[in-house]
Amino acid sequence: LSFDETVNVTSLQALSITLQNSSSWSGSGVVLSGGSVLTANDAVVIVKLVHADINAVKKQRQLFVSIATSFISITAATIEDMAGNPVVAVPNTAAIQVTSFAGNSNNPVLLSFTLSMDGNASFTLTFDETVMASTFNPSAILLQ
Repeated sequence: LSFDETVNVTSLQALSITLQNSSSWSGSGVVLSGGSVLTANDAVVIVKLVHADINAVKKQRQLFVSIATSFISITAATIEDMAGNPVVAVPNTAAIQVTSFAGNSNNPVLLSFTLSMDGNASFTLTFDETVMASTFNPSAILLQ
């Protein structure tokens, strides 16, 4: 996040930040549920997203897949300057586009699975991130 002056990072309220896929609200977006600041007081603030928010973004295939689909809106409660003045809000009807973009380049990792041989004989795979169900290839699984 880039501001026109130094801001007080301890005043950051991530719940006041919305990630959206266009400059005008189309109903496609994620309101952050948390996050941690990785920088000191400055005009540039780096926020680490929580895992749940990252997965919420990945579930919406039209959100944050390129510069063209990466916008942010904030309320006045998001952060304050060093004098305690609130940031000027950026409404979701006039969101700001990202200035640089790096897409997801991490492969999903299988964390665990469960197997039920009762009734429907099914198994559940648990990954470290949201995966695209339409790419699932059951013939690539070997149970032994």
